[in-house]
Amino acid sequence: MLSYRPVTSRALAKVLRRPLNRAAEEIVEISPPVVRRGRAAVFLPGELERFTGTHPGSDVKRDHAAARGMDWQHGPSHAYLLRNALIADGCLLTRDSVLALNSQKRRWRLPAKMPTIAEGALCSTQVTERYFGHWLYDGLSHEQWARDRSLLPLTLCPPENRTHEPGYRALADMPAQHVDNVVVDRLWYLEDHELTDDRIARVKRIRDRIRSKATGGGPSHVYIGRGVTGVGREIVNEREVADCLQRRGVVNLEPEKTDPQTIVDTLANAKVVISVEGSATGHAIIAAPSDAMLVTLFPPTHMNMLFKGYADALGFGFAIGVGESVSQEQFRMPTDRLAQLLDLVSGSPA
Repeated sequence: MLSYRPVTSRALAKVLRRPLNRAAEEIVEISPPVVRRGRAAVFLPGELERFTGTHPGSDVKRDHAAARGMDWQHGPSHAYLLRNALIADGCLLTRDSVLALNSQKRRWRLPAKMPTIAEGALCSTQVTERYFGHWLYDGLSHEQWARDRSLLPLTLCPPENRTHEPGYRALADMPAQHVDNVVVDRLWYLEDHELTDDRIARVKRIRDRIRSKATGGGPSHVYIGRGVTGVGREIVNEREVADCLQRRGVVNLEPEKTDPQTIVDTLANAKVVISVEGSATGHAIIAAPSDAMLVTLFPPTHMNMLFKGYADALGFGFAIGVGESVSQEQFRMPTDRLAQLLDLVSGSPA
């Protein structure tokens, strides 16, 4: 026998336009709103004016204000209890609502009998499914919330699909519970992307566990290479940048060729971490000392102060370097401007 629940759920959701939060039997506030103190980023004169575009969803005025030290307002965050929820083919379905979390192929019919879980928390989101960095500092913090409440943390992406996930899970002592095609009697779904006090406290606990596994030592200045697996923002003169930094005593870290233990060991005592904005910066967010300076390189088409928010919340310093466009997805970072920025950073408190 087959179940047509994916058909009926999608049809009702389309007609009723009912979001998941309205389908919830219970809503719990995880953390109230918070205004978090901002600190001015370090950048060369006229640097912000070099930006010509923003990351989708970003706002030019807000990002400029954030770079100059605007206070950040976050929250609130919530957990929603859904009854008799179905997780199938990358979707979360209730009787009359549906949320697609990844792009895998959807089936309209499923087996009538599927495995059942009594209670758990879905810790995957649309961004944690797509971006490794968001899984590292968002997804794991959602799992921490579930574990703190003795709930089974459920994730969609199999750990082996992300190169570094098994290693980071081992360092964080957070094994995965991958699910698909399962019915959950009581499913908690999180809206927990804001940097509230509760969220940041969880990130700090995960950082502490991961950093406690470092074997000691490590360089003071590290460049985290972007590599070839990142989404966009390719730095075309990365070899030139790495050579320039090496002459200044900066160690070049290539995550794509390195296991998480070595990444953590390399970042454990870093005072300055340089990286292209994106998942590479996520390694520093989770493994570098909280008083380190994050020197973040941007293509001019991609202003995005996401990591500035994490820096303010966790205590990092933040510096901004803007390159020159080569194409929509590629940019060049002039090494003379990078050297000037690093000279400026060396005279700035983290």
